[in-house]
Amino acid sequence: MSQDLFNQLLEQLIPYYKEHDFDSVFEKVTANETANSKFLIKMELARVFTPCVRIIDFRSGSAETKHYSYNGSHIYIPLNECDFFENLIKIFHNEYTMGVYEKITKYHKDKQKKEQAKIASGEGDSLSLEEQIAKMDVESVKFASYFYRSEERMNYISPALLFIDGKLPLHVKTSDISCGGIKLALEKNVDIPSGTMCQVTFTGLQKLIADPNNKLEMSPYKILTKIEKNGKYWIVAIKTDKDQGFTRIIDDFIQSNKLKYSVSVDNLLSTVETKGYEQFYLPRTTALPLFFSNDPVPKLLYCLKSENNQSNIEYWRDERNEDKLTSLFNYKRMSEIIEKSEGSFYETYIYTFRHMIRSHIYFFSATIDELERDGNKELFFTVGSKRPSWKVYKFSMEKIDINQNNVEKYIESGTPQVEKERSLKELLRIGYVGQIIEVGNDEHGCSDYQMIQISNFNANELQVYAHNLNVSPCKIEMLHYLKMRKEPRYIHKTAVAMKLANGNTVVGWTKDISTMGLQLELSDTVECKAGDIVYLSLPKLQELTKDMKLKNLPYSVVHVNQSVTIIHLAVYGDPAEHVGRKFFNLLIESNHGTLTASKELQNLSSMSKSLRFMFTQHIFTSPLYLSKNKPNRLGALGIIDNERPFYKLLKECETKDSQILNVYPLFHDKLLRIVLLEPLKKMQRYYNPAEVTLLITKDLDASGNMIYVTKLETEFKTYNDKRLFCAKALKRNEFWAVRLFITRTGKPDIDYIAKELDYISKYAIHKARRLEETVWSIIGICDMVDVSEEVIIAMNLPRKLLSH
Repeated sequence: MSQDLFNQLLEQLIPYYKEHDFDSVFEKVTANETANSKFLIKMELARVFTPCVRIIDFRSGSAETKHYSYNGSHIYIPLNECDFFENLIKIFHNEYTMGVYEKITKYHKDKQKKEQAKIASGEGDSLSLEEQIAKMDVESVKFASYFYRSEERMNYISPALLFIDGKLPLHVKTSDISCGGIKLALEKNVDIPSGTMCQVTFTGLQKLIADPNNKLEMSPYKILTKIEKNGKYWIVAIKTDKDQGFTRIIDDFIQSNKLKYSVSVDNLLSTVETKGYEQFYLPRTTALPLFFSNDPVPKLLYCLKSENNQSNIEYWRDERNEDKLTSLFNYKRMSEIIEKSEGSFYETYIYTFRHMIRSHIYFFSATIDELERDGNKELFFTVGSKRPSWKVYKFSMEKIDINQNNVEKYIESGTPQVEKERSLKELLRIGYVGQIIEVGNDEHGCSDYQMIQISNFNANELQVYAHNLNVSPCKIEMLHYLKMRKEPRYIHKTAVAMKLANGNTVVGWTKDISTMGLQLELSDTVECKAGDIVYLSLPKLQELTKDMKLKNLPYSVVHVNQSVTIIHLAVYGDPAEHVGRKFFNLLIESNHGTLTASKELQNLSSMSKSLRFMFTQHIFTSPLYLSKNKPNRLGALGIIDNERPFYKLLKECETKDSQILNVYPLFHDKLLRIVLLEPLKKMQRYYNPAEVTLLITKDLDASGNMIYVTKLETEFKTYNDKRLFCAKALKRNEFWAVRLFITRTGKPDIDYIAKELDYISKYAIHKARRLEETVWSIIGICDMVDVSEEVIIAMNLPRKLLSH
């Protein structure tokens, strides 16, 4: 009997199973089948009618779901799949069985695949505008929306009394309890403002626990927030004193009753999920996090090095490989920034280039405000934009209030006391968090500024923007990420000629060396990318050996910086036979005492963790996570409490849920596929982020409806075409420019959240598995940066016309 026939007979018999006339129906339907086939059909019927206790949770998408409960199992089905599920239940005699579970799961997966195929093919134009917008809904993940807990919470329902301002007590019930906090269920909605001081008497616990010192009576708390869900109300409060007697009573009760009452993992689950998203994003961001002092005129103290922002740090090293990043934030510049920011949030654009004379590197930079104030904008753009070292940075900075009362929340629990005290002292020096991110580094970015030129100029007038290089370096801390280097590297500068695949040769010098690879800085921009094969010649080092020919040595390109002047190379071919590897192995062994090892920063220091947590509270970009588990691949969107101007665009397509944002203005129609999904398929984990700029405005269609018009920057054939588009959009007071940094993610760094995952697994294994599945489903990140003002400047249009 074929499988198709088997399934067909099974479908016919399921509605009659357990009916009084089933045997006669069975014999009629299977009259032509063998005894063995009949036996297999009956076995399969018994299996699919086995009661099921598996949870079904399809709430991961943005669609609304309906809740069902069968056999004590909770089931969440999308509204547009409820009819199918309810019909299944009826067919299976109103029972939740293995057959129901398998069929609804298959139906849901098949539906997701069809939607994914529709998106991939660019179909979906038949959908209404409302449906198209709804498909671009994205759940938000609030970064740093957690704090470290050093105590367990238990789900425990017990009567209690809540006293506020000497009024009659409110009868409440504990929902969960810990040594330092409590969640109370209210009988009805009561207006209780956050911050209200109160007292709680645990009447239920008093009957279970002998408490001669009345520790469970009138215990002081502070109310943090009130929660409303499905017409029910709770308040969350924290203990305001450190009564050791009370702590001992609650801790003993929790430890003694872990097996009787469930330990709550919801807050920890949310924490681990958020930390998982953060850990995907931070190593892959091209932004460079900065931390300034709390002096009247702030000084740069720290920066956080990540996997993708190394080129920004390397750019600010001089010919002696010394860090000069602090020279970018000189006293005069920071004084003006503090005055303009009025001590809160501030953003501007900084333009930089380098000038090399006799192997010495000199840095020049200016903010757009400085250039417009001095009347030197055209001169600076004329001289700087033609250089390969030209960069445009978006600089963001925000004040942070750190004091003796709140500084400890930035220190991870379990930090050794000596290290903790040292970190506390350093953290109290910090007054501002900021970042720089390179936003104008492609050919369009350079060519646009080259249109703002003057013919007669004196480049010496730019000397006022030259950096004072007599500065102390800031401290560089390492963000936690998977180790990239397999062997130590050594600082060594020597001349090199690099031959490209197109036959062109460019000269430069090594920055550091190892047996398996090199880092080069070139004299000019070159056309190469990760994966290319190049050939090196080392004329100066050739003088040291006659036995090895150091010419046309094959290397593969592993990484290039945005301006394609710093190249990371790895040995190409068989390492055992590679002449370059043999030579550098001998060179390093022979000069082990004289070569300086390239500094590897200490990974995961206490200060690094604290700065990481601090930065996640103030991220200045909007990371969009792409998930293979979502039909449209839109996994989640990272946000923070302090709203950024860009959030306004993400909230323009209104939704009922405040936790849902919408990216329809950016990726409507086929743009999601063209801009994100197709490029992502071609990317490898080690590739540099792909960069795309979208220009967005609103207009009326043929029917008079307001629509979004979104253009790729590369769509404009000429500078004037793009300038005209921007000018018209500004007149309508509707203009956005968004820079996208698209990067492929690799395997998640589960070690970073392993401790929390293990804890969750002990008490809710299904939640731990679902969380791990969510983390593994992330395939890419699109970091979104509002560059509207930068594009306006490059188009030589007045900045004051920009409404946001």
